[in-house]
Amino acid sequence: MVDMYENRHLLAVTALIVLTSCADLTTGVTDAVVSNRDASVDSMDATHAADALAEDLQATDGQKPCPLDPKLEGDYVGTFDGTISTPYNVKGSVTFSLQRIGSEEFFTIKTGKMTGLSNGQFPFTADLQGTVKCNALQATIANGLVDILTFKVPFTGKMSGQWTGVGFPNGIWSGQSVIGVTGSGTWQVKHK
Repeated sequence: MVDMYENRHLLAVTALIVLTSCADLTTGVTDAVVSNRDASVDSMDATHAADALAEDLQATDGQKPCPLDPKLEGDYVGTFDGTISTPYNVKGSVTFSLQRIGSEEFFTIKTGKMTGLSNGQFPFTADLQGTVKCNALQATIANGLVDILTFKVPFTGKMSGQWTGVGFPNGIWSGQSVIGVTGSGTWQVKHK
């Protein structure tokens, strides 16, 4: 009869083999991770072995924080354009500051603004709120107001873009007003 220790050892090794096989398919775990864990399996039960392997998998599957480029911090200025309820054009300026707060693993948009004209005659403004993580900007267009004749129509939206080392040259935006008018387009900014 197999004793309890041998059962736990076999179960731990089996769990490692199954988890490692799955991990190799999805995350490219190296042989070093497996061999380091195999060497210490004798002293662990199956639960501890699986937990330890899960920690190693998390550390090797891209879940580590991205390094922050210190050049991201500062002021940005640029433009945007697009269409709303085709064929109306919109264009204007985008400005924001990026600031790292303490030891955060991201930059926060401070004083972000979009200002412009719809159809060359209806002014609008909006605030930008969001973050840059792993060089990717994700922002909300908030508190938007467009003046249409005597009405102020609220709108919201989203912006995204990728840091290239000097700015965000290929951003996209989309939005929608409370009356169902939609819009989308591109934006680009450079570090001041």
